[in-house]
Amino acid sequence: MTTTRQGVKFAHQNSPETVAFIDAGRLIKVYSQEDASLLAALRLAQAKRDGVKINGTDDYKRKCDEIAAKNYIRVVNPELSGIMKEFERKAQPPMSIDAARKAIEAETRRQEARHWNMWGSYNAHKKEIETLVAKEPEEPKFLGVKKWRAEHAAWESERDRLLEVIRSDIEYLGVQRALDGADMSEAHRKAAMRHERLKEYAAEEALRLHPSAAAVIHEDDARREAEEAKAREEKEINRR
Repeated sequence: MTTTRQGVKFAHQNSPETVAFIDAGRLIKVYSQEDASLLAALRLAQAKRDGVKINGTDDYKRKCDEIAAKNYIRVVNPELSGIMKEFERKAQPPMSIDAARKAIEAETRRQEARHWNMWGSYNAHKKEIETLVAKEPEEPKFLGVKKWRAEHAAWESERDRLLEVIRSDIEYLGVQRALDGADMSEAHRKAAMRHERLKEYAAEEALRLHPSAAAVIHEDDARREAEEAKAREEKEINRR
């Protein structure tokens, strides 16, 4: 992950020179057609919003939607809604409790790593905007007003882009903003750095992203609770 003027660039660690996709704030620009890259981009989009909207050719949208369906990622394109229903209708082998717990544990670790990556993105963009603000073009007293206006317009555009990325990072990290709307309060900055409540949050996200595994775990937990309640009841009867 590297921060550039276009946004946060993501590449595979074995091929860092090849860009897989760019997180430009409200838009994720995908360059790689590999399934792993598409899945990573879809998961990042889902982390930012409740649903993912896919743009591109029909073949590209169908490929992304099939990957999303297999990984229980919600796609909001109305023309693609049938693929998820088709996938859900197919007979799926029942998931064991061990497989379900392993899936949730793996996703929890991914969510924790994503949190720290987002924290790094926030810090990188924060330093970038501090440098940019310090270099704001000074208004000329006499000549060069036209040139100054062009330079200032470009400066404002870059500032607004960075502010939007920072706001997006803060929203993902789940912390409150300061009064200027584009920075964390000191208390929440420390909370994010200390990893407070992250494991609980990551586990909640993992359960939301894998509803089938979550259902198996909830069913097993309910069964265990019922067995424990029955055992306590029998013990109380025997005691009496």
